Amino acid sequence: MARCSRSRVTIFLLTMLHILACSYLIYLYNTIDSRRQYTPKIDALDVSLYKPRDEGPLKVSFIEKVDPIKMEDTHTLTKEDLLTIDKVMKERREKVQQACREDPNLSIKSKISQSRLYVNDKLKVLYCFTPKVASTTWTTILMALDRGINATQIMTSEMAFKKRSKNTNVALYLWKDWKKSLRKLSLYPPRERDNILKKYFKMFFVREPFDRLYSAWKNKLNVSTPGYYTEKYGRDILRKYRKNAKVTDIKHGVGVTFEEFTRYILDINPGRTDPHWQTIQSTCAPCFINYDIIGNMYDLDRESQYILSKLGYNDVAMPHLNSMKSAKMDVTKKLKTLPTIPEANMNRIQEMYHVDYILSEAIGFKKYPYT
Repeated sequence: MARCSRSRVTIFLLTMLHILACSYLIYLYNTIDSRRQYTPKIDALDVSLYKPRDEGPLKVSFIEKVDPIKMEDTHTLTKEDLLTIDKVMKERREKVQQACREDPNLSIKSKISQSRLYVNDKLKVLYCFTPKVASTTWTTILMALDRGINATQIMTSEMAFKKRSKNTNVALYLWKDWKKSLRKLSLYPPRERDNILKKYFKMFFVREPFDRLYSAWKNKLNVSTPGYYTEKYGRDILRKYRKNAKVTDIKHGVGVTFEEFTRYILDINPGRTDPHWQTIQSTCAPCFINYDIIGNMYDLDRESQYILSKLGYNDVAMPHLNSMKSAKMDVTKKLKTLPTIPEANMNRIQEMYHVDYILSEAIGFKKYPYT
């Protein structure tokens, strides 16, 4: 009897160990699955599955009977304006789809990292968050719509948070907790991800790639005081690309020139680097996701108002939150004024940011040389 009892105990313990081991393996699989790069289980250009919404505004509910982001001096669109932009968006999608079909390598390279793809289930929106391309503006708008908070209050909070200001009556948590309104696509189970990619309103904005690189350098590295970016990138850039660099320069990492920055860009993989100069190809995967909106950052006011209309917020006005005051900025003229770099380096940058330039051309910009 004792031997039989011991056998039963042994069998029971082995069974429990087996169950625990299986549970742990399942946990590991789910964890890895949520973090790894994700490729939808459909053809990259299967428009029947990834069809842009054209059946009218999304049915969304709003938590308050107020206009959360209305401001004075805003952009208003007529029905004719909406129809015109409808046509423009369709043409942009077709140009990108054609480029993806003509170059099969784009679909192979454009795996979705998901790190910059954010979802709001209340609004049924998927937004590709691309730094230096109106990302703060649209994060603010989505927060305002999600929470029923005035957009200017969020922007004041964002500025206070960045400066760590104590002299403000706006709660810093408004901006600090922006991710509560936007959830990463990678956190959803695979089946829900596919459903989001098929049915949600999908959007991102485009900026001329060279202008975006210049803006990232100017904002993050062309500074006079040390900070996160000078310490993480500036030191190495000066050490590697500046002849006879001073010890004090390398110590603080400040004063990186634009040419030094572009030489650094040419020596890295722009698909796997800091989001501020990462390619849109690697963050938004336009050859895998058929976006409803491929927006033009230089026409931000008008096209953002169009998006609000598509989301069902016809009476909500687009606030002037971006520092770009003119929607009709002469970008070609601006590009001619940017610091020059060797032509060979410029050509290599265009190769590295190939898809980004395709997107830039889709919204109407020519490649270098700018004429």
